[in-house]
Amino acid sequence: MACGNCNKRKDQAHIEELAQKVADGTGIEQQVFVETTWDGDIYDFEQLGLERDKVVKIVKLSQGKYFGMFER
Repeated sequence: MACGNCNKRKDQAHIEELAQKVADGTGIEQQVFVETTWDGDIYDFEQLGLERDKVVKIVKLSQGKYFGMFER
């Protein structure tokens, strides 16, 4: 779901920021995950609830504030 630029997808903080913006705009919790490829770690995010092995962070709204868990 993240941007198509692979260099930006290697930046975990950038992907977490995008996930927060999507969660804010849609009101749907997002999960940030990592996939290890030959080119290094690639981060992406998707709607919470899909089963993943390498979830890095869960972004959700709780009383108007974001918080994360499952830091790696």
